[in-house]
Amino acid sequence: MKKYQFKPKLTMTIATIIVMVICVKLGSWQYNKAQAKIALQQQLEQGLTTAPSSLPSQVDDVEAWRYKRVKFEGVYAQQYQILLDNKVNDNVVGYHVLTPMKVEGSVEYILVNRGWVEGNLNRELPMINTPEGKQIVEGDLFFPLTKFFTLEAPAVKAKEWKKVWQHIDMQQYKEA
Repeated sequence: MKKYQFKPKLTMTIATIIVMVICVKLGSWQYNKAQAKIALQQQLEQGLTTAPSSLPSQVDDVEAWRYKRVKFEGVYAQQYQILLDNKVNDNVVGYHVLTPMKVEGSVEYILVNRGWVEGNLNRELPMINTPEGKQIVEGDLFFPLTKFFTLEAPAVKAKEWKKVWQHIDMQQYKEA
């Protein structure tokens, strides 16, 4: 019976080739990731420098409208306002206030992020003043992610409106 002996030079050569292929693949992956971030940054910067336009009647291509600056008039629907929980600003925990606005001359609503408010240790909801009557809003369009990770329990059709949300799930929001 013949014993097979490993040849150290051959084994090291194969291991080196495998490590090199893995490093090239990882480098390529990082390069593509960087290019995607650069393209996204350019899209954001371009959207911030252009003059605001009116809202489109329908958005077929979400990517074409992402980060575009828009200006429109409408009335806030305060009864459907939600607070996004666990938002930190200067190391202080609080909420983002999202209020839907009925667009003037349309049946459509736009969910407007009106900014951050500080929370408190008792977890009591903050009092939020919402302007009444027709308002003019200028801002950047943002489309929420459709896939996200959450530790929150699966959505159950609630009989009452939930005011505090962990993340914005547009399908769940529409159903509620």
